[in-house]
Amino acid sequence: QRPGCRQMRPDSELLMDLNQDHPETWQGIKLTSIWTPLDLMILPAQSCQMPLSKEVVVPVAFHGWMVKDVRVLQAVTDALLD
Repeated sequence: QRPGCRQMRPDSELLMDLNQDHPETWQGIKLTSIWTPLDLMILPAQSCQMPLSKEVVVPVAFHGWMVKDVRVLQAVTDALLD
């Protein structure tokens, strides 16, 4: 498995580290979580959710298509311009 997939698994070192931070750590930082509930690579797909983030759910059929989907690209653009 690829490192990014392992990092998004429940109880991964990355997610546990992020979850240790207190909400005030993230104040002033605009976070956006872009994910698909149809993802079969990141299981469960909901592990891509991050508290305190703007959530963008895009129904893309395959994980690899996320980087090419116009809705995802627009969400990334919007997040960067926000």
